[in-house]
Amino acid sequence: MHELAKKIAKKYKVGILSNYYRNFFEEATRQKFIPKIDFSYKIISAEVGHMKLEPEIYKIADERCGYSGEEIFFIDDKKENLFTAAKMGWRTFLFDYQNPEKLCEEIGRILNI
Repeated sequence: MHELAKKIAKKYKVGILSNYYRNFFEEATRQKFIPKIDFSYKIISAEVGHMKLEPEIYKIADERCGYSGEEIFFIDDKKENLFTAAKMGWRTFLFDYQNPEKLCEEIGRILNI
């Protein structure tokens, strides 16, 4: 998944929407939990005061990135976090830790990467 994220970041703007604490991004990058790429947008729940289950965090993401819903790809490992994003028109994908290659292939095919 990290390699795919690097390829995507070369062609598209990539953001992160996280339910974690303020210093999560730096710690997660250091531990290689998230790929080390130049994220164009970072929306951290502790900083914006809303969690992924709340529509407000998705509205904040929409406003910050300036793209319309169908232009946004949203990957999450929790199905319940995908529902609100889908209602906003985002293209949603469930990350499967058991088979990440399947998602990488699907997104790579869609984006022609």
